Amino acid sequence: MKKYSALFHSFISQYFVYRSHIILWRLRQILSFLLMHYFWSAVYLRRQELFGYTQSEMITYILLIFVFSNSIFSSKTFEIAEEIIRGDIMNKLLKPISYFSYLVTRELADKTVTLAFTFVEILILSLLLKPEFSPPVNTTAVVLSLLQLVIGLGISFFISVSLSFLAFWSSNIWAPRFMYLIVASVLAGNYFPLDMLPRLLYIGIILTPFPYLMYLPARMYITGIPEEYWYHLIISMFWLVATYLIAQKMWRKGMKEYSFFGK
Repeated sequence: MKKYSALFHSFISQYFVYRSHIILWRLRQILSFLLMHYFWSAVYLRRQELFGYTQSEMITYILLIFVFSNSIFSSKTFEIAEEIIRGDIMNKLLKPISYFSYLVTRELADKTVTLAFTFVEILILSLLLKPEFSPPVNTTAVVLSLLQLVIGLGISFFISVSLSFLAFWSSNIWAPRFMYLIVASVLAGNYFPLDMLPRLLYIGIILTPFPYLMYLPARMYITGIPEEYWYHLIISMFWLVATYLIAQKMWRKGMKEYSFFGK
């Protein structure tokens, strides 16, 4: 464990080497939240409720999405593709550590830094904007919401890793990653609660892995445990296992076919 603890602290220290990058990165996240906050505040100017959500519930939803998206979409997995293309991955494989454990440690460090900044930003924004937040329905809803978020983090991690493993066969992996981010942002409920959509479309999206990244944890926190929770849990666990198996298969197949010639 000591070597992974040392790796964890090393990864965290790397973030503070380029301070201007961190400032611009966090500024972009704050502006995104402010845009969504003022948009939904304007929508609720002449109405008390929209699609079953009150204004306080919608503001709480976008706040939760702000936190969840920072943990879901903030990832260092894109570096895997760069390491494969440059051949740097060989240096990682020669070290006496598990490569997947290395990736998980790097990901945990990334999310630790991201969430630390996120909570400070939430505190400052709450003091400035003084929004009316909706409290959780009960403790059970909070606990199961966090459990669902952990499952979503796992799904997102394995999807991102699999996309990076495409670099074993092609150097052009940015197009599929970009498409994934666009699709995931919309279908994960990054801009609005998915149950605002027509029922048939909503049912179709629920069968995909994306709603379990952010939408379902946020919805459970606000409205409580839905009647179909066990159905959602089964689907999300299926995607967690499926994405893990896909990532493992791509890794094994990629390592068998991978070759790199240094200068």
